[in-house]
Amino acid sequence: MTTIDFPNRNLRLINTGDIIPGGRPWLMVHSVRTAFLICILFISVVYQVQLGNFLNTEIWLPVYAILSANFLFNAFYLFTFDETKRQDVWNAVLFGLDTISITLLIYFTGTSQSLFLFLYLVNLILGSLVFDKEGAWLLAIWTSICFSALLIFSPGITGQSLYFSLSVNNIAFAAVTYLGGRLAEQVIQVGTRLQETQSDLLTLQNLNELIVNNITTGIVVLSRTGFVQHYNARAAEVLGMNHFQQVKLNDVIPQLDWPWRALIENEGLAFERREVKIKGTGEQVKILEVVAARLKDGDGKLKGWLLLFDDRTEQKMMEAAFRQQEKLAAVGQLAAGIAHEIRNPLASISGSIQLMLASPNQQTEENLKLMRIVDKEIDRLNRLIGDFLNYVRPETKSEERVNLNNLIREVLESVKFNPKLRQEVRQEVSLKAAADVEGNRDKLKQAILNLVINAYQAMENTNRPVLDVKTVDQNDLVVMVIRDNGCGIKKENLERIFEPFHTTKPQGTGLGLAVTHKIFEAHGARVLVDSVEGEYTQFIVEFPAFRDIHTEDLNKLRREVSG
Repeated sequence: MTTIDFPNRNLRLINTGDIIPGGRPWLMVHSVRTAFLICILFISVVYQVQLGNFLNTEIWLPVYAILSANFLFNAFYLFTFDETKRQDVWNAVLFGLDTISITLLIYFTGTSQSLFLFLYLVNLILGSLVFDKEGAWLLAIWTSICFSALLIFSPGITGQSLYFSLSVNNIAFAAVTYLGGRLAEQVIQVGTRLQETQSDLLTLQNLNELIVNNITTGIVVLSRTGFVQHYNARAAEVLGMNHFQQVKLNDVIPQLDWPWRALIENEGLAFERREVKIKGTGEQVKILEVVAARLKDGDGKLKGWLLLFDDRTEQKMMEAAFRQQEKLAAVGQLAAGIAHEIRNPLASISGSIQLMLASPNQQTEENLKLMRIVDKEIDRLNRLIGDFLNYVRPETKSEERVNLNNLIREVLESVKFNPKLRQEVRQEVSLKAAADVEGNRDKLKQAILNLVINAYQAMENTNRPVLDVKTVDQNDLVVMVIRDNGCGIKKENLERIFEPFHTTKPQGTGLGLAVTHKIFEAHGARVLVDSVEGEYTQFIVEFPAFRDIHTEDLNKLRREVSG
């Protein structure tokens, strides 16, 4: 038997070589013969029971002996079929003995009215399936010899009855042999075509399996009612699930909102494409592109749905990073000019104000108050320009080894004593990352502090504010998650939160998150944001884990020496 394993089902194909050794159905025929002998034995017993006291033991005991011996001989041959050598010789012997057994059965049960005359024809038909043309005709000649001898030596048939019976039965033997040979040829041709067809089918199925399982697109086949019937390995990988067959797709991916009404109601719509966000492993948000189309049979009736899943997370992140770089490049070109054009007049104004403030007796109280306001605003503008220059200045990555867990603990302790922040915020901390990260400790602390302060500020009006901070190891990454249950971010602002000067705060400069994102980016980290307005905001930062090259080389050398 040949088995093809698909992700969700097994398809078993019968190889014709299993039942037609050498091109002829020997094993199948002998199985039929053995089963046939069992039926005859059963019919004989039933017939004997019906006869009751009229049973002639001198006739039926030899019949049972012959049938039993023949049955045991054939059964033994079936059990030793695979180990038997020269099966052609054994087949010739078996069929020859069968002919003799049938002759003896007919002799004991009466030549003229024997129940077993038809066994000659059955034996010839089965022989035609086993032997080639010459072998089948030799069996027919041997059958004719045995039957003719039976009639000649039978005292009950003489004269014209003898000649008529010999002629009719021998002609019947020849006709059955001829027709059986033609039948055998047809069986062999059909078996050959079946084997070729199954071989082609197996090749196509293997090719289909190879394509489906190695394609970079996830494939999911749904029934008309939305149950998952089949899926490939890529679909399980993209969706982050091992087994989801025979479940409703909407239960697996509720964000998909299946079925899509437009695709069902509009028959002219060949397919529909959507983008869906789902939660991946480690709280990561995946962006999937989903294409859905109908599956129809030859009559055009709807059989189900075909869904294609592509993971577009990396692409979307690269597009966002590219847009961010374009904005940074444009801002950087303006930075030097802005700093020069603004700071020089501010320095002059600040110097003049300081001189005027140095002579308070020459100024009225109202003028002094206004000058102090001007001086304060000049300082604020200088800080803003300084932050802006820090933002556009290229970041240099340090090769310092940093324990991210300790850094987060320091930040969380510092915000507890910040009088400008809400103090009743409950901190839930789960720092399970074992690996360190590489970078500038002070810069990373500044970036994490910005995220935590933003989270605190977002929970100013929350009844039960909770800040959830966790770190985990994920393959070669150290993942940090900062989540609050504050006001959230509007959908239209979510893609702009890292843009410079974009802020929703009355006194904000719009540079805090922009600088934070730039620091993380300089450390090779990827920042993902997930937020629902009025519910929560979650920042996921994926840092490359610190790699000690010297330690790795030493471990590799140790493995090579021990191996």
